Amino acid sequence: MLLIPVHGSSRNEDNIGVTSAENGVQVVADSVAHTKGATFTTLVAATTYESYGVFVVLTTGATASTRVNFLVDIAIGASTYEVVIIPNLIGGNQAASATTSLGGSWYYFPLRIAAWARLSARCQSDTGSDDVYVGLHLVQQRVPGAWYGQRVTAYGADTATSTGVSMSPGNSTYATDVSLSASTTNPIRYLQVGTDLYTNTAGSTVRGLIRVTAGTTVIATDLVYYESTTLESVMFTPANFILSHMRFNLPAGINLKISAMRNVAAATRGWALYGLD
Repeated sequence: MLLIPVHGSSRNEDNIGVTSAENGVQVVADSVAHTKGATFTTLVAATTYESYGVFVVLTTGATASTRVNFLVDIAIGASTYEVVIIPNLIGGNQAASATTSLGGSWYYFPLRIAAWARLSARCQSDTGSDDVYVGLHLVQQRVPGAWYGQRVTAYGADTATSTGVSMSPGNSTYATDVSLSASTTNPIRYLQVGTDLYTNTAGSTVRGLIRVTAGTTVIATDLVYYESTTLESVMFTPANFILSHMRFNLPAGINLKISAMRNVAAATRGWALYGLD
């Protein structure tokens, strides 16, 4: 009789705990605003398994009526030899408490991570020495014939302001597309999106939709996101869930653009896209 392992190829490991690490590992920004910390904080000292998918969840100590912007790098390698593999993830406006937030900023990348690898993070914020919690889920899942990438490129993330490119969603109609890169650096096979409140201190309780355009062709549309005035939270997990099931074949050198709409009057927000190849 053929014995099939109970876990198949879907076993995972993470850095989430039930006490002090329920949101992942605390990472502190440099004391100077909009500056990456000089030292990477260890998230996983040594991975147990080879993995083929990386979930990243970011939560912060967001408070009402306060600007909260973060950009987070995920790196691989020994201490002082880190190599950034996922750059400048937007992580602002994400309160850690489950009762006062929309659940954090969630990203998924089909990246291969070797066994015994050290994973770490650093961040920057609009406020010096502010902190973000970084949670990882690593999935040991290699589907035969599936595609896995090796490099993530951030488009639109602005290290001078710790947020993304400014764009105001239209009121129940898509706004004019805003370019995140007039000429993309690398090919794109896979995308994730990030958004925050830009430089604003107050959000709205609204629902919205996101559209992504390459050149003159719409490649993804009606990607759902939400905002809440409760601690000014933003949630784009539904948009990234949809994008995580899509594959693209975009060459380098294209004009990558984004647009959005929401069900109330427009307000400026920060936007970035993350291309994997």
